[in-house]
Amino acid sequence: MFLQWETMTEPHRSQVRMTTLGGLPYMDAATSEPMFICAGTEGKREKRGALGSSKSPKVTCLVCAKEFGAPEMRQHMGFHLIHERETVPAAMPCGFCGGDSAQFSTDLSQLKGCPVWLDKKQPKMRCQLVGDISYSDKAAAKVTKNAPCTNRPIQCPLCPKGRGSKGVVHWKMNMRAHFQQSHPGRDISPELARDLIVTDNEREWTRKFSGNRK
Repeated sequence: MFLQWETMTEPHRSQVRMTTLGGLPYMDAATSEPMFICAGTEGKREKRGALGSSKSPKVTCLVCAKEFGAPEMRQHMGFHLIHERETVPAAMPCGFCGGDSAQFSTDLSQLKGCPVWLDKKQPKMRCQLVGDISYSDKAAAKVTKNAPCTNRPIQCPLCPKGRGSKGVVHWKMNMRAHFQQSHPGRDISPELARDLIVTDNEREWTRKFSGNRK
């Protein structure tokens, strides 16, 4: 069952509380630690209490109510999207929380959902669960045992990009649905088709992020 914030009860709410402290980045309300990922550090363990370390603040998955460190949520949501897509009700889900994703706007506070965009070809997003996120596209596109999920923001090659626009960007695992909705009858290019492949290793290695005890 998808656990919306409005219907969430304790102790789940206390596990996902955040504050902006009057600005960004989003902070963990309990620890006052910044909830962000430094580019290129996803999946690495640091001695400091940064995201990706053993002291990383935990968040509760809105799909299954299991706890993960904030940087692991992309991997965990990848498990849901690859192996249990029916458990994620959003048609175009955010790659971190599974809620509705959204397009970039100059006033992000007015958006409903989790906006995603590219800034100098690097992925950026503002997830309603884990806050502002940015990381290396090159790292996110690579399948590894510690970070197998390659779901990441990709710009649609067919949508027009107006002056000052960041273009139309969707999560990799949403791109086929975007083509069906916005470009019916148009073929996906071989280059884009290669980017949308989910490999056997990615399918297998995302299972360890299910949250199920072995």
